[in-house]
Amino acid sequence: MELDEGAVEQQQQQQVEQQPDLQQQVQEQQQPAEVVQQQPHAELLKCRYPHVPAFLSYIRNRRLVTFRRLDDPKEPGLQLELLQDDDYDTVTAALAGKLGAGDASQLRLTQHNAYSNMPQRTPMKYRGVAALHQMLQHANHATDTLYYELLDMPLQQLEQLKSLRVHFHNDKTEFVAEHVVRLPRDSSVADVLKDMSSRLGADYAGRQLRLLEVYHSKIYKVNEPDEEIVNMNENYWLIRAEPVPADEAPPLPPGHRLIHVYHISSPKPDAAAAAAAGAAAAAANNGAALPDGSV
Repeated sequence: MELDEGAVEQQQQQQVEQQPDLQQQVQEQQQPAEVVQQQPHAELLKCRYPHVPAFLSYIRNRRLVTFRRLDDPKEPGLQLELLQDDDYDTVTAALAGKLGAGDASQLRLTQHNAYSNMPQRTPMKYRGVAALHQMLQHANHATDTLYYELLDMPLQQLEQLKSLRVHFHNDKTEFVAEHVVRLPRDSSVADVLKDMSSRLGADYAGRQLRLLEVYHSKIYKVNEPDEEIVNMNENYWLIRAEPVPADEAPPLPPGHRLIHVYHISSPKPDAAAAAAAGAAAAAANNGAALPDGSV
């Protein structure tokens, strides 16, 4: 069957015209897809992160942090969602808002010890740690816990003072109470004892006091009244104040001196064990056999 030459030419021309359209479709299919975010609706603008980049940054940087009271580190505490790049002021402001505290400057934070699962001994200084992710690090271990205190004055002001937790013991060496003494950093031991005297009431009015550094019930140092308190480390030593007994009050009689003693409480010996030990010692001295037949 013979085709009309005109029809063949027309069909070939149509194929040539369609070829660029096919090439364009292939190129469009090979191009990577692009996500285009249109201007958000007015309702979306009320959201915290209305734009995609900000939302993805939030997903990447968010941290759920547990805050516990320093004086009760085993409590469940409260949780806040923060960003790991949040600075010190942002963290304390968020915590103050959650607690209903009026002034975030009166909060003091303490980092978590990953080894003991307890607070670290030393609290953070005011703005001493730049960002949240640094607050949640200890010895290259990541944590999710911080501890807080509610102070009675701004932390920045408190850090200008020297705070000492002083344990007061009475004449019978019995523990009575713990006192927190705050004085200028250039104060002396005499200033601490004067402050303590004003707290103890009429029973100790006019009594001479002394300030000791104690570790595991052993006295390591009796501080002189003119010593400065700035270098006292209450995180290591137990700072103890007590009345000076009359027989130890200076000046001492000629030829007398004071010595430190260490009291050790040992359990009462078991009567049967003591008797067996005595029989063993007697048998060994006499060369006799023990009750079990051994020599």
